[in-house]
Amino acid sequence: MEPESSRRVMRLPSFRLFRMPGQEGCRWHQAGGKIGMDLTINSVAVGLDTVWVLLCAALVFLMEAGFAALEAGFVHSRNSLNIIMKVFMDCTVGLVGFFLLGFGLMYGKDVLGVFGLSGFLMEGDLTHLGLKIPVEAFWLFQAAFAIAMATIVSGAVAERMKFAPYLVFSLLATVVVYPLAGHWVWNPSGWLNQLGMMDFAGSAVVHALGGWSALAAVLVLGPRQGRFNA
Repeated sequence: MEPESSRRVMRLPSFRLFRMPGQEGCRWHQAGGKIGMDLTINSVAVGLDTVWVLLCAALVFLMEAGFAALEAGFVHSRNSLNIIMKVFMDCTVGLVGFFLLGFGLMYGKDVLGVFGLSGFLMEGDLTHLGLKIPVEAFWLFQAAFAIAMATIVSGAVAERMKFAPYLVFSLLATVVVYPLAGHWVWNPSGWLNQLGMMDFAGSAVVHALGGWSALAAVLVLGPRQGRFNA
């Protein structure tokens, strides 16, 4: 056994934290009657990356509060609760739909470069993604953008779309529309990704897709009745 001076030791009140040479990862073990945890640069990097991704996911979720406040300010006061509830339902119905089917269609094993066919309910083999963080953290980050895309449309159809039909749209947006577009661009085997398309921050997959979806919706619904009459 190597001398105490050759180890990297961090003394805590009741624990001894040190790195065991020749071992990878991070795990608890018993050594010399005291509890320790093996710690490597790789495990620290994974932990920091995970914290960063979760922080970014939280910031994206906070966008929903901004969407709700902005959209409530652009409608009649009698409709403000309705628009806020639509944003809230994006965060519930959308998250459930993305968990059940959307994530698998977006990041599952590729079929013809068009859609994924695994990873539903975050189960199955997802090693093809080459993730260096837990899949749960990756899912949360992607789910935040899925509901952001749906919420973009909620502002465009304000005061002209009933609550129940909007819930159907929100579910379809997070289960089908966004996952398919995301698969094409962000899945390593997606057909647009294979052509070299890069979308670092979601300008196409999230914002442009949300804008085009909103345009399609307002073309069907038409303008708000009596809103802009002289």
